[in-house]
Amino acid sequence: KIIMKLPDKDDGETIGAAFGLNEWQISEIPRLPTGVAIVMQSNWLNPVLTRIAKYSGSHELSAPPISDNEINLIRSVFVRRLILPRDNQRTISDCVAEISEELEKLDVAPEKKLEYRVRYLDRLKRSKRVSEYALGCFLLDLLKCQDVVGNYVAALPAGSAADAETDAALKTCIVNIALMTQRYCSCSDADRVKLACLIFFGMSRENRVAGKVYEKLLKNRTQGKSND
Repeated sequence: KIIMKLPDKDDGETIGAAFGLNEWQISEIPRLPTGVAIVMQSNWLNPVLTRIAKYSGSHELSAPPISDNEINLIRSVFVRRLILPRDNQRTISDCVAEISEELEKLDVAPEKKLEYRVRYLDRLKRSKRVSEYALGCFLLDLLKCQDVVGNYVAALPAGSAADAETDAALKTCIVNIALMTQRYCSCSDADRVKLACLIFFGMSRENRVAGKVYEKLLKNRTQGKSND
């Protein structure tokens, strides 16, 4: 049993009586300095006043490195759930609940799951409604692919996104984006097309070409002519 400083008089009297301390010893409990404690064991005749030396060294907790595969597993959970169709029956709250449940089942370091919960899942919880543009921005941040996608978009010939005669350039761009997403997360071929649409939409306000690409992709999806 160990007693350290107890400022409250009633606490000191209660614990002191349990230790068999006399009235003077109990009165000293609120005055114990830091690092000093009263120690008692069942086979001792009397309690002992003990000073514990302050630790002068330092210790840093180190977690094992997180593999790219583990990060991709976490990202894939978000992507699969977020690109599923949402309607009045399936809300963003449903997505959050589904993601949370899947994260719990992943065989991934707990500290990494906590990081993604705090940084991404909590952000979704605060959103009552998520537009396609906001979702595109979210996915760009989740996958950390802004620069890569920006390079593919910049490589498109001027006006190619709107010109039907230059579909080949757009298709090449989409193929590159699909290959890129394979490095960041796992999803089906059909889902990659939708993911590409959302990623482009997330860039559309800052990049006019990306906006036109999004319009073309959306048109292809509507007409059932997938470029994947």
